[in-house]
Amino acid sequence: MPIARDPRSLLRRARTRYRRPLAAGIAGLATLIALTAARTDTPPSPSPPSTEITTRAGDVRVPVPIRAGAASLQVGDLLDLVAVEGSATRQVATNALVVEGSSSGSPLGATGAVILVSVPREQALELTLAAAQSPLSVLLHSNRSAAGLDSGL
Repeated sequence: MPIARDPRSLLRRARTRYRRPLAAGIAGLATLIALTAARTDTPPSPSPPSTEITTRAGDVRVPVPIRAGAASLQVGDLLDLVAVEGSATRQVATNALVVEGSSSGSPLGATGAVILVSVPREQALELTLAAAQSPLSVLLHSNRSAAGLDSGL
């Protein structure tokens, strides 16, 4: 006949024998619970389609206040920027690329706006100085898509 053992001694022996695997299992379970609690249940929202234009190599972006012609501008337009000083005008930037406006997908405003343009580094300083003195006017190039910059807006 088998020898009956005390249940407490069996439990002590099992606890001693399986101490490390039991500790590893409990640690793994705790990690799984913590990761599950930290995970958010909301799926990531899809990002809106990008309307940002890639700038040309060597160009810098400059914010420019526009006085006249802001209503006809769209992201991707090529334009020349003109400073009006009294009765004289001075061209301060040529072939500036509109990268961002005060609102995307719609005209930038009829009375004026601040737009972000991409210009060569050589023109950026003169453009910044002229923009700090007064809002600028624009000369819009007639053929946007000729340079492959049509944003599709």
